[in-house]
Amino acid sequence: MISLPYIKELTPRLARVLNSFYNFKIANKTVFSIKNLHTKVKDKTSREQMSHVVYSIPCKNCNKKYIGHTERHLKNRIISHKSDCRLHHDRCSLALHVVNEGHQMDFESVEVLERETNYKKRLFLEMACIAQTENNINKKTDINHLSEIYSFLLAVDKQHMKFNNSIVSILE
Repeated sequence: MISLPYIKELTPRLARVLNSFYNFKIANKTVFSIKNLHTKVKDKTSREQMSHVVYSIPCKNCNKKYIGHTERHLKNRIISHKSDCRLHHDRCSLALHVVNEGHQMDFESVEVLERETNYKKRLFLEMACIAQTENNINKKTDINHLSEIYSFLLAVDKQHMKFNNSIVSILE
């Protein structure tokens, strides 16, 4: 049994051919529905208003990135990061990078990597993103709770991605 969209002239003929040669049964499905005709009216949430996200903030002076997560609006978390940098707080590796290296973070280029409302899942996603980002400025303790098995799988995935990217660049 296969499901095909119903097209007035074509579907009955195709059904006869498939049924006679291959003994297929055809189930017709409607392509157009009232639901498909309505446009999506909800506006897209701006990056600054997003919450429950894993994000990265690049450094303006080097190629390193800070990976973090928050349940708050991203705009408010960025304000906290700016405050940490200004007040030289040593509790955050982002502020330590700014103070110790004399660099500036590019808060205008924040990138949302993942969205997840469940705290434990979001924490795992943050650890996975940290583990997969070679040039991060996060403390190594940020991935202490990442299982060795997950770390291994992420490393294998990273090697696979490098291999695929090198093949693509060779083919181009």
